[in-house]
Amino acid sequence: MKKRLACALALIGAPLLILASLLPFWALMRTVAGSPFDDKPFDAEVWAASTGNRHSFRAPMAQDLIDRHLKRGMTREQVVQLIGEPDSRSGKDRLGAEYASRHPRLEECFTYHLGRVSGYGTGDDYLILAFESGGHLLEAVIRHE
Repeated sequence: MKKRLACALALIGAPLLILASLLPFWALMRTVAGSPFDDKPFDAEVWAASTGNRHSFRAPMAQDLIDRHLKRGMTREQVVQLIGEPDSRSGKDRLGAEYASRHPRLEECFTYHLGRVSGYGTGDDYLILAFESGGHLLEAVIRHE
């Protein structure tokens, strides 16, 4: 009985030990390789075709989209024309109470799913667009949740 238990623990423990030893290396490589959000220029057709699933094609374009295409003051309609309808819409609490308190005119947030590309494969990444009460873009942020 003890022999079987020891064998079972070895079969389970060995792969876990190997995985645990590789995590620091993987984290270092992710840091050296740079952000997973700025690998490609924004392409509206690719963005529209991507579903925002785990292996989304949206994530590598997200930073370029923020830096070069989404401009503060754009209307909701201009944003939708550029990148399509959001995966979800939510109230001003989407970015947290502290953010909302710093931006009293914040009214609505659009959320676009980017996939699971950061955070050691746990949680998902999102592009969140904050709009003021007049319907103009305040800010675009990438969040890991």
